[in-house]
Amino acid sequence: MNQVYFKISPLSSAGSIVAFEFVIFHTDQAAIKVFDLAGRGTLSFFNQYLNAGPYRYLWDTHGFARGCWAVRLQAGKTICMKTVKIVY
Repeated sequence: MNQVYFKISPLSSAGSIVAFEFVIFHTDQAAIKVFDLAGRGTLSFFNQYLNAGPYRYLWDTHGFARGCWAVRLQAGKTICMKTVKIVY
């Protein structure tokens, strides 16, 4: 069974605000990091223990180059990767 549920959604018509929504089913160390496609970490939202439950973080992508970015959610030993396309 997965320990997390992870969804990424644009919140503005221009796509400049992105929501990371996730559920952690067990209290554990968790982190969200954004990487460029060369694999360089460019942004870390948090790296801390989170209680089981739903969470939502917003990312204002202004200042980031257009294109695809990789987003990694790690909760305990579970890793979920998603991509975000910035098009504004």
